[in-house]
Amino acid sequence: MSGIDQTITLAGRAYRLREIAAEDAPAVLALFEEVFGERPPEGWYAWKYGAAGLDGRALGLWDEDGRLVAHYAGFPRRLLWHGRPVAGIQIGDVMVAPHERGRLMRQGPFFCVCQTFYQHWIGADKAFTVSYGFPNARHMRLGVHLGFYQDRGSVHSWVWPAQAQRLSWFWRVREVQPSDPGFDAWIDAAWLALQRAMPGRVLGV
Repeated sequence: MSGIDQTITLAGRAYRLREIAAEDAPAVLALFEEVFGERPPEGWYAWKYGAAGLDGRALGLWDEDGRLVAHYAGFPRRLLWHGRPVAGIQIGDVMVAPHERGRLMRQGPFFCVCQTFYQHWIGADKAFTVSYGFPNARHMRLGVHLGFYQDRGSVHSWVWPAQAQRLSWFWRVREVQPSDPGFDAWIDAAWLALQRAMPGRVLGV
């Protein structure tokens, strides 16, 4: 669903809520730098939100002075949900300007952009069946408190250093390339084995 563009009132102040467009890139980058203390690398915005990138969906909230004060986004992902293919979306780039964070939580910028994002794009009859993400602790607490998120635990390791382990004689490790004969068959076999080994899990395709 598209075409989100409306004027709303939060705590007595007027704001404009609409989908992020390509021309909003400078505002998004400025808010990112304000919130996270660093500017993304060159090409970051096009990679995430450009036509040839991850096809991100994003909402923005602008104050009366035309300044972007909140941003909520997600990136489409294909998932296997207990063996069934579903359209998922990974939440990311959730940002609220520091001077706006103290506003009433259920009448605040975060609540507004998050609620609208979920109402329009996530659900059984929407573009994306399920959403997930990796928020920091403060973001998670707020999302749970407002009823948008469920805390399913922590990520303990982003890297599985298989080659750093001492493998038994049963294993043989070598580098493979897409140009190698049999590459597609190896990958397909590994993917099918992974699915069979984790029938009750959610897997990224």
